[in-house]
Amino acid sequence: MHHLLQIGGSVRYTDTTSLYNYGYENYSIKTIAKQNDIVEHIEVSNASKDTRNLDLIVENDLNALINVNDEIPDPKITLNDVISAPISQNATLGTITYTINGVDYTQNLLAANNVEPNDFLLNIFKALLAIIILIIVIIFVFSNSKKIKKNKKKRNKYRTKFN
Repeated sequence: MHHLLQIGGSVRYTDTTSLYNYGYENYSIKTIAKQNDIVEHIEVSNASKDTRNLDLIVENDLNALINVNDEIPDPKITLNDVISAPISQNATLGTITYTINGVDYTQNLLAANNVEPNDFLLNIFKALLAIIILIIVIIFVFSNSKKIKKNKKKRNKYRTKFN
């Protein structure tokens, strides 16, 4: 029994060494997505013309343990349900996930720049409001000028009657 323990000890050392060598020879930690890499390009429909096109970038480096003979698989990109202007630079808009040997490696996707809302509808609303106010002022002035003329006629009539 004593001999088996000694033999077992050296066998364990040999097996451990072989296992480490196999791991180092066949696997490596690779950066599969780098911080600030552009991974998706989207168009924000309610954004201004200048900021409508938006790049989505990786928040931080994404490292994974990969077999040296394996290719990096295509990622799964998941975007938030609602993406609309305004959007601040570095706002989280989704995730990128690589599934390698059954393990998910996920990182946030951020807005590369600010996205401003489309001012077109706001400008139309302001113009319509200005037109409505102008019409109300014109109606008010016109109706008051008629009343003033009427009152002037009455005063003139009254003056001529008693003079």
